[in-house]
Amino acid sequence: MKAPGPRGYPVVGILLSMRRDPVGFLTEAARRYGDVVSLKMGPMQAYLLSHPDHIQHVLQDHHRDYRKSRFVERVKPFLGEGLATSEGETWKAQRRLAQPAFHRQEIAALARVVTQTVDETLDQWRAPAAGPVDVLSRMLMLTGDIILRTMFGASSRDLGRPRLDDFDTVTQLCMDRMLAMIDWSTILPTPGRRRFRAAMSRLDQAVHEIIASRRGCGEERGDLLSMLLLARDGESGVRMTDRQLRDEVMTIMFAGHETTGLALTWTWYLLSQHPEVERRLHDELAEVLQGRPPTFDDLPRLTYTRMVIEESMRLYPPSWIISRAPIRDDEIGGFRIPAGATVFLSQYVTHRHPKLWDDPDRFDPERFALARAADRPRFAYFPFSGGPRQCLGDQFAMMEAQLVVARIAQACRLRLLPGHRVEAQPRLTLRPRHGLPMLVEPRAASA
Repeated sequence: MKAPGPRGYPVVGILLSMRRDPVGFLTEAARRYGDVVSLKMGPMQAYLLSHPDHIQHVLQDHHRDYRKSRFVERVKPFLGEGLATSEGETWKAQRRLAQPAFHRQEIAALARVVTQTVDETLDQWRAPAAGPVDVLSRMLMLTGDIILRTMFGASSRDLGRPRLDDFDTVTQLCMDRMLAMIDWSTILPTPGRRRFRAAMSRLDQAVHEIIASRRGCGEERGDLLSMLLLARDGESGVRMTDRQLRDEVMTIMFAGHETTGLALTWTWYLLSQHPEVERRLHDELAEVLQGRPPTFDDLPRLTYTRMVIEESMRLYPPSWIISRAPIRDDEIGGFRIPAGATVFLSQYVTHRHPKLWDDPDRFDPERFALARAADRPRFAYFPFSGGPRQCLGDQFAMMEAQLVVARIAQACRLRLLPGHRVEAQPRLTLRPRHGLPMLVEPRAASA
């Protein structure tokens, strides 16, 4: 049986609607046509799956029957054959090599780097300022510093701010390429292609220089790069090549910089709009921390802090869509999914599914209290993907986000600049389209 879906326009199908407003279009399509929606995108046939059972089918139960879609090929010039993009035996070998770097004890050792970097940010905010700060750029700068320090033991001031700007350039152009019916950037010498190549050249040069320097000195520094350099496959005994290291560094830097920074950005926006939630967050911080900075050992007791972050990622998941392609014909929800089609699994759409979430557009951290979450389907909420390919750094990201929110909320309140319009912009990640200008209001030290 063929799945229902919007007809779209001749030749291009729904591609123009996807380019104009992909999150709005897909959300409306799911609510109108159901949990399996057929999408004709130019010459490509795609399907949107929204039900948790269907998402589990693709990501977990039948993951061997699915591979990364053709869209992923368009970001490989950026991420290479890292964990986010590789397949088969290459992915399995990389996963075995990288996994020890994200064990709990390794994450705990990096927690102090997070709080030290946050304190430096707060010192900058305490200095006399002319007006509001753009929390989007500040959170990306903060998480950029954190990932550079945890990865290389160096800050962006040591490595150069333009390299974080290059990440922004590359991700924007990757999103444009992913949604293009014809990827002109690979055919014509467009200005976008020139910007992409220049940014990638600078990023590659920086990463390769650091890798070469580390290999030359053989020094153990206790950072993520050291762990990856020393990692040895338990089955084959081999270590990562320079190219493998480059690809994993790019993947980890993208995930640790971009997605965590956006999760924090959306959290501050939502807290500014819900003072009752913010008050409860402050109450928990005062009770648990008693005025001292948060540590890794405090995280199990900062339960409401974690619930706030989880609810923020429900409403505004930084990674808002996943794509897969079946390697053979499949059937999902009674509908045929042909081999080679593209399957979309959208966190944004499923996280707002009205049959899964009461009043789905409302910000309510209590959704993630243990009692309420116990009966929820596993894949009703999947901000870090799921199944064997679930994000390897999910625990690091949550540790970082909890510490950042706790430390900043202890010190100040962030208030949205009156009259500023907040609109979600889906790129490779989900950003506020016009930034997020906010006023910083210091809190009393004992608050």
